[in-house]
Amino acid sequence: MMKQPTRIVSVILALLFISCTPVLTSAVETTETTTPTESASDADVTHGDNSATQPEPSVPIESNPAPMESAVPTPEVEPSSEPDDNPVTAQSGLLTPVETILQIAQTDGKTAAELLNEYEDRTLFEDGVKQILTLYYEKNLQSQLALFTETVKDWANDLLGSFVTAAGERQLDETELGYVPGEVIVIFKENISETTAAQTIEESAAIYIEEIASPIDENIGLVEIPVDQTVADAIEELEKNPAIEYVQPNYLYVQEKALEEDVYVAGESTVAQALPNDYYTNLSSSGTKQWNFEASAVSGAWDVLADISNNKIRVAVLDTGVDIYHEDLQKNLNKNLCVDATVESLPRITTDGKNQNDSTNGSYGDFHGTHVAGIIGATANNNIGIAGLASGSNNHLIELFVVDVFRGKYAYSSDISRGINHALNNNAKVINLSLGGVVDNNTVYAPNTEDYLLQQAIQTASAQDAAVVAAAGNVDGVFATSAPFRCTPADSPYCIAVIATTQNGTRWGGSNFSTGSNYYYGNASDSDAKRYFSAPGDNIISTKPATYTYYQGRYLYANGTSMATPAISSVIAMMYYLHPDLTVSQIKTILQQTSANASNYTLYTGWGSVNAAAAISTTYGLLGNKLASPSITKLTQPDNLCIRIQWSPVSNSTGYQIYRSTSRNSGYSAIASVSGTGTTSYNDTKVNIGQTYYYKIKARHKNSLLSSSLSVAATVTTRFFPYANTIEGFVQRMYELSLSRKPDASGYNNWVSAIRNGLYTGPATAYGFASSPEFISLHRTNSEFIESMYMLLLNRIPDTMGKASWVRLLDVGMSREYVIGSMSNSAEFQNLCRNTGIRWEYSSPSQPRDQNYDITAFVNRLYNECLGRTPDTNGLNDWCQLLLNGYSGADTAYGFFTSAEFLYMNTTNAEYVEILYRTMLGRDSDTIGKQSWIRLLNQGYSRRYVFTGFVYSAEFTQLCNEHGIVRGNPSVEEV
Repeated sequence: MMKQPTRIVSVILALLFISCTPVLTSAVETTETTTPTESASDADVTHGDNSATQPEPSVPIESNPAPMESAVPTPEVEPSSEPDDNPVTAQSGLLTPVETILQIAQTDGKTAAELLNEYEDRTLFEDGVKQILTLYYEKNLQSQLALFTETVKDWANDLLGSFVTAAGERQLDETELGYVPGEVIVIFKENISETTAAQTIEESAAIYIEEIASPIDENIGLVEIPVDQTVADAIEELEKNPAIEYVQPNYLYVQEKALEEDVYVAGESTVAQALPNDYYTNLSSSGTKQWNFEASAVSGAWDVLADISNNKIRVAVLDTGVDIYHEDLQKNLNKNLCVDATVESLPRITTDGKNQNDSTNGSYGDFHGTHVAGIIGATANNNIGIAGLASGSNNHLIELFVVDVFRGKYAYSSDISRGINHALNNNAKVINLSLGGVVDNNTVYAPNTEDYLLQQAIQTASAQDAAVVAAAGNVDGVFATSAPFRCTPADSPYCIAVIATTQNGTRWGGSNFSTGSNYYYGNASDSDAKRYFSAPGDNIISTKPATYTYYQGRYLYANGTSMATPAISSVIAMMYYLHPDLTVSQIKTILQQTSANASNYTLYTGWGSVNAAAAISTTYGLLGNKLASPSITKLTQPDNLCIRIQWSPVSNSTGYQIYRSTSRNSGYSAIASVSGTGTTSYNDTKVNIGQTYYYKIKARHKNSLLSSSLSVAATVTTRFFPYANTIEGFVQRMYELSLSRKPDASGYNNWVSAIRNGLYTGPATAYGFASSPEFISLHRTNSEFIESMYMLLLNRIPDTMGKASWVRLLDVGMSREYVIGSMSNSAEFQNLCRNTGIRWEYSSPSQPRDQNYDITAFVNRLYNECLGRTPDTNGLNDWCQLLLNGYSGADTAYGFFTSAEFLYMNTTNAEYVEILYRTMLGRDSDTIGKQSWIRLLNQGYSRRYVFTGFVYSAEFTQLCNEHGIVRGNPSVEEV
């Protein structure tokens, strides 16, 4: 915070001079002797307190005076009838006044200390020390301070310590403290006026800087504390005052974002159906388009709201500012409400990161507010840039304004509270806080303390049914060892907290949770956890201010919970537009019911990614617009390809959505939508033989997402229908069980003719279907593949043991071609061909990986455990061929551990040893053994030396023997 040293010094010193400045007494003059008859008033003495003069007692002359004594008699001064207001004068007329010492102290710290040391009254001494130390610290007179400290007597030790401690705190970076040094926020009790508040603070030798406007009722002031107090000392002292309710530090908060790269507007857009015509919304590349638009199902929500004419919802973004001249923010931004909350008068702003108390001047933080604002309210359907998620197809849903609460890199409690107050005073229904501070775990940005002011402001907003949406925080190197951590103000039970996700809906960040989006601090069973939601926060494109000089163009990508938070703010704004009377509690419930993890809350993504379409649909239902739920009337299985679902019609519905699960009570996902008022059946052709399915139906209405509740579940278990033992039946089986479809007429006839004429054998036909691009595109798992091969080749469902054996072969890396060939060589398939009149021939494996199961399993282990991935076909075949030719197990393993791929992993010594255990011994490490190997590496032994130790172990020798592989004897590289 910018200070005003001159003002502070003058005020403090003025107060001190008025209250405790001693006046120097005049020297007592000698007087002539007087006779008893002389007027006593002729010998008046003036006192240093400027009180009325008192008569001096007369001194009688002795009858026989000594010659010398009679010449200069000394009067005895009696105490006056009124007390002396100057204690120093009363103590001794020879002490130098503090005001004089204070002047001397500016140029001669040693003399100043010596003069103060003469004081015998400890209270006066300490008061003088305090005045001089205040002078030194405020004017930074370090050399004189050192001289004064060396000379002043021990009575000053406590005061010296207080000033040193307080100065040490003020010299620390705000980031280390988590709050602003040298000032506190004071919340006064009810009915305390600003004038009384300022007087109360001045009486405490502090300075009332300004009033903090806040939604809470109490009078609140920002107070500069004396230079001899730390923030903790000031809090303790001020809270003793009966007029004060609460005192706290002025905490600081940071932006929750991470910058990615700039983007240039170039090329032509490809307009997709149901999307606005904005350039980035329609890019075909998933890496460059505005993917959060579709990921949050915004189009469906806009469809519902397109024909609804309600008042616009005001959304306040408390951030770094905004570029009000950006061409993509002209439609939905209320420029008159964009103000600077770091200034008490709330002046209007025009820029991002360069307002009155900002010091960034073109640095990293100067795009943040503009970027967040664009995610929410960029102009839709203007053929440029992006579409704000809450803009609506006609830009009729929201009115956006941005409040600058940042002073350079940080936002303070006082300014955020003032910003919330401005938002509520201007009827904002949504307040976006893409900022936060960390609490509890190795705290850096905020101490382990509640920010009473900010928490109360958020609670007040929630009570007024204004939703406060806050970032859950980003994990970086500072917090890698303590994630998840509690991020404030997102930890407030009155906030809606936001976790960032990637394009596949998982938490944005590293796989070990040491980077990326913070996740819930606590347990998923906690009631407070149920306000954590997710939204797209990875590679999000939005508006950029022209003054942000680090990147060109007017748009850029950024990552973080800062980018995810406005997505949920947008959904809430649309919910308010549809239903302005929603409570914050209802909003949380709707978001929970309609987000991706609706039935399965997790620590890492909360209730999951928000779904705007579903949230608006549910909100629509709260208005009393709800369709009746259909009833499933029949489930049948006409053949091996499908399940037929039939249901009762629902009045006013224009379509239905079919849901399926393999569990009765959970896991339902939509598999199809059908349109038409008279459509009441659907064929599910994506089924597996022997699987139990549960179905539910939902009725829907056209032009909106108005829908019914899901129907009661109906269940069916599919069974296998054997095919006719003819060539025609064989070809039909190939089509239906390999391609999951009915045969086309020409293809069917060609295959039947070719087999009948002996052009294709049974094994060749089966392999032709199973290796076709159409079959491969179905992406069957190993288990599903084996099931289909049993029915395809043997015309029956698999037995349990047989299936497990075949799956095991595929899992270790043997080819699907090998499985087809081996099943074709079986007596069962030969008999089937013979009885059907199909020519048969023997199939032999052609790939090295299919020659020896044990060797293939050995190489597969190396890929999985050493490199952490499944083998590629070429690599697997090459290594298997080497081993078949007599290559040793040791040399094969060493090839993996010295490969460029493994070296690129840059493993630590501990990781290297653990991988050796799993790869070479087929087990996890034991503690003693692992520590011994790590100790050798830390002492300088090479990794090859340690590797060789594992090669010579009995366990690796046995492993090679079990796989029929020569172990080998690699040379040992010494230290």
